[in-house]
This record gives sequence, structure tokens and C-alpha cells, in this order.
Amino acid sequence: MAQFRAVSNIAPEMGRIFLFIGIVSCTPLVVAALYREFGLLAPMASAPVLFIITGLILGKIPTSNKEPTLGVSLASVALIWLACSFIGGLPFFFGIGMPYTDSVFEAMSGWTSTGLTLMTSVDQAPHTILFWRSLTQWMGGIGIVAFTVALINRSSMTHFRLYRSEGRSEAFMPNVVDTASQMWKIYIILTVAGIGLVLFSGIELWDAINISMTAI
Repeated sequence: MAQFRAVSNIAPEMGRIFLFIGIVSCTPLVVAALYREFGLLAPMASAPVLFIITGLILGKIPTSNKEPTLGVSLASVALIWLACSFIGGLPFFFGIGMPYTDSVFEAMSGWTSTGLTLMTSVDQAPHTILFWRSLTQWMGGIGIVAFTVALINRSSMTHFRLYRSEGRSEAFMPNVVDTASQMWKIYIILTVAGIGLVLFSGIELWDAINISMTAI
């Protein structure tokens, strides 16, 4: 019971992270519309919808004003990454019929920026699925927690412990939110610069975007 109360104190912050991930995860839906892959709209929507629902549920859990311990923060970050892998695998499962275990592996490979794939033919995969995998690698590269903390307009010990629990030690700004925000800006600049350099080499825009997002 004590462990549940300890985790519940950090649940709203976890919920906020899932909400941000859910919003960003809607981006591949634009790709599906642009490339007229309308059959993938529902499979792709499964991930952001579940992220948002999870975020809303966690956000409703009552909390106390007690700051979570480092151990609770570590457990929370581990749960966030694990949940992202299980939810992030749904588009692969529903969209291209990969076995669910393979789909979870594919998502975990993306979020952790490992790069390994179980797709039989990456070149023949739909644009929507390819972009989803590139997006998970892009967000996972900077860190799921660091990516979302950057969008929070206030700093606290909870955010600091979540940030550090992701294995990060960067602290070149007065607080963790400012640090994450500056990292986020640098990350975008490097990504855009990477796209430009790949385009300059003669590769088309679609490939340049995916190459840069996965390479960064």
C-alpha cells in the first residue's frame, strides 16, 4: 500500500508525459493523409489514443504534496519506457500485421534508438509506418522524459528526479526545465541541419527527413 501511495504521488507527472507523447504521436497521421495511406489511419491512431487515455487516467489520481523519492522516480521512468514500447508497438501490429512480440521489439528498438528491425523489407513498408519508427527514434534519442520536461513551464524536484532517473547529468541551465528546453532547441537545429546536408547530397526530401531523424 505504501508503495502504491509513493507511485501515485508522481502519477500526474507521468500522465503529463504520456499526454505530450500522445500529441506528438499524432504526426504520422499527417503522413498517412499526405501519402493517401488511409487504411493506416486507424492502426496508427491506436498509439496516440492509448497514450492520451493513459495520460488522462494517471492525471486523475489524487496525490499528496510529498515529493517522490529517487527510487520511485527510477521506477516511474522505467515504467514510462516500458509502456511506450508496449503502446508504440500497436501500429506495427495493426498496420502491417507483425506479431505483437515483434511489434514491441520494433517499438523498443525505436524508442531506445537501437536501430534493429524485424521488418522483412523496410523499403516496401508504408510511409506511415516508416515515419512512426523514425519518430520514435527521434524522440527516444533525446529521451522521452527530457523531451517532455522541456515542454513543462515550471521546475520542481519531481521533474529533476525524473530527468536524472533517465540517466542524464546535463545541467548547464539554472533548472532542469530550462536545460531540457535548450537541449530540445539544439536537437531541432541539428535535425534540420542534418536534413539539409542529406538533401545537398542529392537524396530526396522523404529519405532525408527519415535519415536525419534516425541518425541524430
